[in-house]
Amino acid sequence: KLNLIDEIGKKWPEITNIIDISHYIPSLSIEKLKENILKSKQEINKFDTKINDYKKYVGQVEELQIKIKDLGLEYLEKDTTENCPLCGVKHNNHGDLIKKINERQYTKEEKFLSELDKKRYELIKTLSEYEVQLEDELKKQNIINITIDCYKNIFKSPQHNVNIENIENLYNDIFALLNQKNEFLNHKFNLDNQIKFIEEDGFNHHTITNSKLFITRDKFYNEFQQQNDISEYEDYLLNLLHKYNKLVSLNNSELDKLSRLLIQTETELLKIQNNLSNSITKKHEISQNTRIINDMNNSINQLNNYFQIDNNIDLFIWLNDLQLLQANIEKAINYLNSSRDIEKDMLNLKSLEVEQGEITGNIIACENAIGVLNGLPKHEEFVQSFIKNNLSKIEYLFKSIHSPKEFVSLEFDNTGIIAIREKNGVKAKAHQMSTGQRVSLALSVMFTHFLAAPNAPDFLLLDEPVANMDDLHLLNLLDIIRELALRGTQIIFTTANPDVAGLFRRKFSFFGQQFKKFEFIREDNGLTTIKELVYSPELEDEIIINTI
Repeated sequence: KLNLIDEIGKKWPEITNIIDISHYIPSLSIEKLKENILKSKQEINKFDTKINDYKKYVGQVEELQIKIKDLGLEYLEKDTTENCPLCGVKHNNHGDLIKKINERQYTKEEKFLSELDKKRYELIKTLSEYEVQLEDELKKQNIINITIDCYKNIFKSPQHNVNIENIENLYNDIFALLNQKNEFLNHKFNLDNQIKFIEEDGFNHHTITNSKLFITRDKFYNEFQQQNDISEYEDYLLNLLHKYNKLVSLNNSELDKLSRLLIQTETELLKIQNNLSNSITKKHEISQNTRIINDMNNSINQLNNYFQIDNNIDLFIWLNDLQLLQANIEKAINYLNSSRDIEKDMLNLKSLEVEQGEITGNIIACENAIGVLNGLPKHEEFVQSFIKNNLSKIEYLFKSIHSPKEFVSLEFDNTGIIAIREKNGVKAKAHQMSTGQRVSLALSVMFTHFLAAPNAPDFLLLDEPVANMDDLHLLNLLDIIRELALRGTQIIFTTANPDVAGLFRRKFSFFGQQFKKFEFIREDNGLTTIKELVYSPELEDEIIINTI
């Protein structure tokens, strides 16, 4: 019983804190409370949606004013101060302060939003009450379950006799058992004292157990019982001890004889072991000497396979002669290897002489080429000569690109190209022109140079040539480039301006598959993606051919 009471305190400690089990009988339906909580949350979500939608039609300032008023009223419900919680102004009394706050005029939309907030607040309060009730009912249900589980385990009662209808009877049985703890402790104390008095008289558990084991299992006592002797058991043991002592005395004398014989035998065995060890050692020495002699015979037989050695010759003298012969052979081998190295060096020398002749011929050819290049006019002279001879072509291209026609003609002197203005005839050098005009002049010189070289590759690379051009200059330049492309010139044109790229596409898409666009796109991972695109005059969007 005491163990059961301790088990209740360890496994179900909540039971010891129960004062009246009737307070823990559920009064509300848990499922109904959960259903009410779910409905309340759904209603709150609906109000949240309405409020969020309606806030779109109410200004941010008006919304904050509504919140300030609601928070002020909520604050004043908990604090009876006379000072305004926002501005600190003191009013006559607490009621006057609330009245002043309520006098704040709302618009129709603000009133509607305020009503929605109030209804939502009431729903939140109702939801909080439901949640508190649910928590209380769950605690009650937990106490009931603990009580039923404790009763079934302590009293080993069938499940059909244990239910919530008779929970008070179950708890009373458990409570009655707990209240008997002191009674059980006193009864156990009395029993322990009685056992202690009995053990002091010699009748303890250990002696009683040993006595039972002696009577049932002792060999000598069983033999004594079988003889049906009227004498005492102690006399029987003394006679038995006398017999055993005689037997032990005889056995000890025989044991002494055997011990002396064993010592003699061990001494003889030790002598035999020493003799055997000496014989084994001698056998190993003989075997080793025999092995050496056999090795010598094998070596002599192997020498006889390669050399004719007289049986009367001294092997040491023959060995010295052999070593001398070996040294002479090594000298001959070294001499032969040296002769081969000299032959290789001679071949390498001939090869180097041939290579020297080829290099000498190349040097002479290079010197002749240098002489021819030195005889050519200098770069500056060539440029001046080219511009003078092709100034009219440069002027034509410059006028074609540059618009409006600000300059009427071009001249050239030692300082460079000079443009003559149309209005006043003022001469303008390149550094006196605008950036777009200088770009147009440079492109005119480049195109003239390209057209004047019939043997040059049909290839032009233009890297951002229109960075400083206006739209009219750009259109004129594209017309010239298109004319060159129609003549079969390969054009590569780079730009970072999407508008220029779009204009270029519209000017050249009539080439069809011969016109291609390559887009370089820097990715977030640092790599660059290259897209190969083609356009059709009939379609607005590009067609991706390949991506690298």
